Amino acid sequence: MARVRRVDFYPDDWIAGTGDLSIDERGVYITACALIYSRGGPITRDHLKRQCPGHARPFNRAIERLVTLCKLIDIEDGKLSQNRCETELKHAQNRIETSRENGQKGGRVSSKNSDVTKPGGSSRAREGVASTITTNSKRENEDGGLGRSAPSAKDVAAVDQAVAQVIVALKRRGKSSIRDPEAYGAAVDATVWDAWLNNIARYAMRAFKGQAMTEACEAVEEARRAGSREATAPHIRKLLNDLDRLDRAQRIENRRGVGGVQSS
Repeated sequence: MARVRRVDFYPDDWIAGTGDLSIDERGVYITACALIYSRGGPITRDHLKRQCPGHARPFNRAIERLVTLCKLIDIEDGKLSQNRCETELKHAQNRIETSRENGQKGGRVSSKNSDVTKPGGSSRAREGVASTITTNSKRENEDGGLGRSAPSAKDVAAVDQAVAQVIVALKRRGKSSIRDPEAYGAAVDATVWDAWLNNIARYAMRAFKGQAMTEACEAVEEARRAGSREATAPHIRKLLNDLDRLDRAQRIENRRGVGGVQSS
């Protein structure tokens, strides 16, 4: 595996995800993430402690809270991992592999071979647009087991024009505009699955405490390791779907409260 020298970092996501952490917890957290990126995978607590000079007591308190909040994950061999770091490392490895393959083929294929207008933004941004389309279509079938994590009106408005342009271009050109449709579809499905699991994890942290939250986090991590809905054990899928229904019911109730609608 090639060493990853660069990963994507999203400051808005970081600020939103660490708003409830103390200064000590944030310091330990960002150091852990940097070490995971540097090592290309999970790290030991001893390694992390050596990079966080100071007394052991505040360090241990920070670690325990980060694990409780599912910011850091204890894995089987006693090491620490982090879900977003693992995802970004996979994206980085995919970029490296793609560059290597393009180099072996003599570089990228000329843009003259395709007259389809390329959507603006990075490949990650275009993947986000595709995942939005897939998520919306899968919401139509509740029996499919995929939760309804509806985007906000602001999110829909932000990508509406780009989505329309992409759909028109793809319909005009057909599958020939995508060099590897199967790989593309698999990447989109994986993105949707990961986004749904993230939403359930956030709901569990908001709504539950203690053992209930721990059970939910463990279910999310087992589903994430499985990699897809089909590969996830049935009892885990049932627990996640139950949590998703509770989350949707709470959102509906919140909207009724904001809109002043009274329950019948």
